[in-house]
Amino acid sequence: MSSKEANPEDMDDVKNSEVRHSRYQKLKHWFGSFKEPNPEDMDDLNNSEGFYLMPSNGSVRVGRLIRIKNPMAHSFKGKRAAEYAVAKYNEEKGQMGMLKYERIIYINVELGAGETYYITMEVKEDSGRISQYQAKIWEKLDDGGYEVLIFRRAPYCMAFSDRRTPKSLCMLSDLKPWMDESYLYYKCFYRYREELVGIKVIRCECTRRYTATLWLRTRGEGEKILQEYRGKKMPLTNNYYQFESSYDMS
Repeated sequence: MSSKEANPEDMDDVKNSEVRHSRYQKLKHWFGSFKEPNPEDMDDLNNSEGFYLMPSNGSVRVGRLIRIKNPMAHSFKGKRAAEYAVAKYNEEKGQMGMLKYERIIYINVELGAGETYYITMEVKEDSGRISQYQAKIWEKLDDGGYEVLIFRRAPYCMAFSDRRTPKSLCMLSDLKPWMDESYLYYKCFYRYREELVGIKVIRCECTRRYTATLWLRTRGEGEKILQEYRGKKMPLTNNYYQFESSYDMS
């Protein structure tokens, strides 16, 4: 039986397959097993500019971006990048904005020429208030340096200067422990993002009761949200929206 000569293109396919397999094994070592992405995951990424993916029982990979199940698994590299972003902000703002890094809440990692981190973190502002900030940071492949592409207060985190803006608020009750501000903003009330001034989840660990306050920009929006969402299922859960009340703050 005559042996078939190896086709150079076939050899390239084998080599590329081995490279992909090797990289997958490395990713599996770093991040654990991957959950198959939900069809809505890409919408979540687009709506949040890469900062949000639904929580899951494993790391989620959508394209080149990975949602890390446990931020502590990537804590050293993520923490170093986050601290750099905060220091860069302080350097640029001077005395106008002295922030202090506290901890990482979420971290998504995009693989490419280097790694790009999409980090949601807690930061202490100069007033002593803890706020959530988002940072998109590129770690360069050649020298390991950083470039901060986005640094901002999270869109659902109300600034102190905005406290006089809201005209009404809604109280949302009976949340699951994992339902946080990101989930409520990007999955539940994203269509009202122009009206939302802020969202705050209140956790009472002693009673295991989790509620949220939604601050809205205009009068009447609180009642509108109650009418549209009350009694409906929350995204990708068996939970139903349950509102305690709506207040007119005018």
